[in-house]
Amino acid sequence: MSKAKSIQNSAKNDQASILKTTNQRFDIISNKIEKLLNNPKLNQQYKSQLLAQLSKTKQLKINAEEKIKENNTNSTDYVNNSIDSLKNSNDFDKNQPNSYDDATSDEKFESMSSPFEYETKQQIQPEQNVNKTTIDEITNQVFQLQSKIDIIKSQNDQLKLQILDEKEKSEKLEKENQNLNELNDNFRYLNENLQTQVQELNERLKASAIAVETSIDTSSYDKQIKKLQEENDQLKMQLQASQEQIKQFSQNSQNLESLFIQVKKKSEIIAKKNVHLKKMLSESQSMLENNSKFNEIENKVKELENDNSKLKEENATLRSQLGLDESKNERKKLELIESLIETSKSMIDSDDISFSDEEGNQSNV
Repeated sequence: MSKAKSIQNSAKNDQASILKTTNQRFDIISNKIEKLLNNPKLNQQYKSQLLAQLSKTKQLKINAEEKIKENNTNSTDYVNNSIDSLKNSNDFDKNQPNSYDDATSDEKFESMSSPFEYETKQQIQPEQNVNKTTIDEITNQVFQLQSKIDIIKSQNDQLKLQILDEKEKSEKLEKENQNLNELNDNFRYLNENLQTQVQELNERLKASAIAVETSIDTSSYDKQIKKLQEENDQLKMQLQASQEQIKQFSQNSQNLESLFIQVKKKSEIIAKKNVHLKKMLSESQSMLENNSKFNEIENKVKELENDNSKLKEENATLRSQLGLDESKNERKKLELIESLIETSKSMIDSDDISFSDEEGNQSNV
């Protein structure tokens, strides 16, 4: 998180630097217009044109500040286009005194009746105009290069934030993210070198602007601009490779999420199967317990059957040992019945018959 804060602070510092540079560029134009307006010899027609141009410049400055504060990637292009529109405007750049030598311009301007007369006299000096045009072209190239650098810096900041987000989402991609961080550090190092070179180029341009009447050798600038363009191409290639790696990281994260969902579903299915298996196991255990009880009962029945057969055998043995005769038994039964009948008759004759109920109480009839 500390690295994320440092990146955000760096982005804020870059934004503040861009905002400061933009304000300075618009302020230079506004100051030159106001200096022209302070000239007492200024005619009303040109004064109204300058006032309109000053209002337009201030409005463009406000719009540029809003775009930069919103972190709009097109803010630098907007600033450059706005300043180009001011430079190419018919009612400002073409009719104003030489903006690269203010002291000389004011002296020449005060000696003329109108700024349009100055424009006519200025066209008589072709060598000076050629030098001014060359400086303007170099300045425009530097501004365009600064615009590209600002865009790359903004893209680098966004790329760093994306890399940190990817690092928080998946620890498995930590090594790749570290490589990207090193790559971003290289970007920052290259951008700092580019910014240093551009600043040096701006200082040389300012020094060259002072000596307008001398010829300017732009071969060294062309070499530096070519070198900067080559470095920009390398930065674009490295940025594209980083974007491809981030795309791959995102795809890997999605694959991991889908695998996690599949594993979760399989875990739920296994959990359900485990519940079913536990239920079947409990039922099997209860069935085993019932089966063991049934086996005990069956064993007891078998034991009773064995005891019954043994008793039958013992009964038969006792019968054989006692030597009982069926005919004798029948005779004894008849004798017993006859004795009972005799006893009954005697009891009837005596009228002394007693009955006993279930509780053992006797009653006489």
